[in-house]
Amino acid sequence: MSFDMQASDSLPLARNGTQGMTWIGALNWIALGGDRVLLVDATAGSPTNVSMAALQGLGFNQGPGVIGQGGSNQGAGVVGIASDPNPTDQFGNLPQTVLGVNAGVFGMSQGNGLTDIGVRGENVWDDSAPGHQAGQGQGVGVLGTVRVQNGVGVRGENVASAQPAIAVVGESSVGTGVQGTSHGLSGIGVEGLANDGAEGVGVHGQANGALGVGVWAESATNTAVNAVSGAGTAVLGQSTGGVGGVFSAGPAGVQSGDAPPGRAGVFRSDSAAQVRVVPHKAPNHPTSNQPYAVEALITKGQEAAFPANGHTGDLLCTTMLVRAPQGPPVEVGTLWFCEKGGVDKTRPAHWRQVLLGPVFSGQG
Repeated sequence: MSFDMQASDSLPLARNGTQGMTWIGALNWIALGGDRVLLVDATAGSPTNVSMAALQGLGFNQGPGVIGQGGSNQGAGVVGIASDPNPTDQFGNLPQTVLGVNAGVFGMSQGNGLTDIGVRGENVWDDSAPGHQAGQGQGVGVLGTVRVQNGVGVRGENVASAQPAIAVVGESSVGTGVQGTSHGLSGIGVEGLANDGAEGVGVHGQANGALGVGVWAESATNTAVNAVSGAGTAVLGQSTGGVGGVFSAGPAGVQSGDAPPGRAGVFRSDSAAQVRVVPHKAPNHPTSNQPYAVEALITKGQEAAFPANGHTGDLLCTTMLVRAPQGPPVEVGTLWFCEKGGVDKTRPAHWRQVLLGPVFSGQG
């Protein structure tokens, strides 16, 4: 390797930075004999019982300690490689996996263990330490900030061909493992994408404790979870022994808005009833049956109010104007059951009214 220190018009030569910038540049690229201009080796001749840093940079007056400038031509600004170094490759050529990476900081792990980490950010502040007030520590291990419309603050990408490879892991004993915050009107705090493969998972949340929660979504005034699917399933809930695949509680536990041209809800079960409605507690005083003359609405002339496209088992609730014995017509709700499916007006679905008992007014 051959390199020299020389002055230029833009970078004046100085010694130890006393008069200007100290510039180390390769004088003869052909005769380098390798792909590094400067190598600082802390392994050669170091005592085995001493922790030795190869290079340290100290900034001043809010200046950074180390600047790594990358680009599409330069590659990554700073490359960090995890796992024990290979002595045969330590002074050889750079691995192909670190070349051509346009990134400010690029971390690569060559090992196959959980302790081999490409990039790690850790906040070591301890609220319980002497002199520290509980609840005051708010440091961030890794912060990714982006100000462009399609930019990404922090991205974890898993290109393995089989499970259980994971792109991003967040661990926490009592706090938050991974938090994504969006300040824009249409920004995304955390996004998980599964682009390749028929069984990819965008976001996987797992809770092993009895009271743990795999994925927790919270919103003060807006939508906590918004799932959109073009052709597949937006939300899939499965439970082998729990209460159910999806459990919801609130003023409206599960609510579906207008969903043209499909159904607001589809329930399927080949081994039990499709829907179970848990009844309220029975009143203390018993009641008895009474004869009642069932009345059915006359549906002639009302065919246009019912969809021709229906599946056997569809339940349809509508409102109908019913003539009262006295006064103007009254709008009442009615329930209809599809006994035979249909597709269009030439082969329409068949509907039957679900007949109910007499009307009474609740006073509870």
